Amino acid sequence: MFDFIFSTYLIFIQFFLKISMYFSNKGKISINDFCVEGIDYMLILIFRAIFLYLLVILVMRIMGKREIGQLQPYELAITLIISELVTLPMENNGVPLLAGIIPAFTITLTQLLLSYLTTKSQWLQDFISGRYTIMIENGKLIEGNLRKQKYNITELLEQLRMSGVMKIQDVQYAILETSGQLSVILKAPKQPVTAEQMMVNTTYEGLPINIILDGKLIQENLSGAKLTPEKVKEKLKEKNLTLEEVFYANVDATGEFFIQEREEEKKK
Repeated sequence: MFDFIFSTYLIFIQFFLKISMYFSNKGKISINDFCVEGIDYMLILIFRAIFLYLLVILVMRIMGKREIGQLQPYELAITLIISELVTLPMENNGVPLLAGIIPAFTITLTQLLLSYLTTKSQWLQDFISGRYTIMIENGKLIEGNLRKQKYNITELLEQLRMSGVMKIQDVQYAILETSGQLSVILKAPKQPVTAEQMMVNTTYEGLPINIILDGKLIQENLSGAKLTPEKVKEKLKEKNLTLEEVFYANVDATGEFFIQEREEEKKK
């Protein structure tokens, strides 16, 4: 990828150098001399880069929604392989696009097949993805598992802090998942008190529905929120706002609006 960026940069430099030479020599260099082939080459590189970029997005969409931190080892390997496969035709015009497209889709189909098979076979899932590992049990570190996973105590403490836990002795279980993330389960006395335990009645809040994004009304969400454009504009009018002055707005299941103005409107 760096080679592609560097070669494109050199083409730009060559092009502008020949332009400067043309004007400095008062037209003695023919306009046909400067970098016609270079421009064509650059345009081909740009087209191939855009096409392969869209191809990678398509492949990732086919593979499913996963964050990098949630990828299984074989999924991460497939992602890296696909990125390398599309790099070759992107950098080298002599390599046909099909040399990147066919292997990329072959790897994608292999990944889909493995994903399907792992849902049918626990043994295959354990073989490919591995199994979870208990790092802390009943407030005590499992030294053998730490060494086995090459996981030092500093890293473990950092993961605990990121989960809001300061003391190892407060942890009932800390489990290293196959994705590499650490799941932390606190001991019963250290767990947050719930409304059910306090016998407090709660109301259903539901998910807020976005109705305005960057000054534009999201028409398809209005029916789900049981709203009309007129009702939304009426609500904005109560706050002396127009649609264009709103950066973001949503409405929850109780009908309560959250409205945030644009920063530039506040400054006025």
